[in-house]
Amino acid sequence: MIPISAKSSKQVYMQINKLHKFYGDSFKDIFKSITFDNGSEFSRWKDIEQKPKSKEKRTTVYFGRPYHSCDRASNENCNGLIRYFITKGTDINTIDKETTIDINNKINQKKRKILGYLSSEELFLNELAKLNVTDNTIFYKI
Repeated sequence: MIPISAKSSKQVYMQINKLHKFYGDSFKDIFKSITFDNGSEFSRWKDIEQKPKSKEKRTTVYFGRPYHSCDRASNENCNGLIRYFITKGTDINTIDKETTIDINNKINQKKRKILGYLSSEELFLNELAKLNVTDNTIFYKI
């Protein structure tokens, strides 16, 4: 969950670029693919696939089929976890960065049965270690 100032393709593209800058050359190994829904904020998907100021491919973008939330099941599950902290109808523009970080921490540190009672953060850090990424590990904590 990364806050953006507007629901626009430019803002999404800029946040992906910040994420890329944070992870550097490891970005393409960490984010081999990204799956979006069909919102207009993802219309710059071709730009997102390429490294900024370059034609080098950095990831592959997929789109879920309309009205098939099962195509993005883990995303939908995470949305449900977010709703535990942010009730439906809340203006998300009123949620500050510190609260967003706190929610991210709570969700990503939650131990889950499906993950063998490990947290998604633990598993992510393990995968980063396999890629020899030891600096710049958790983007949302900054």
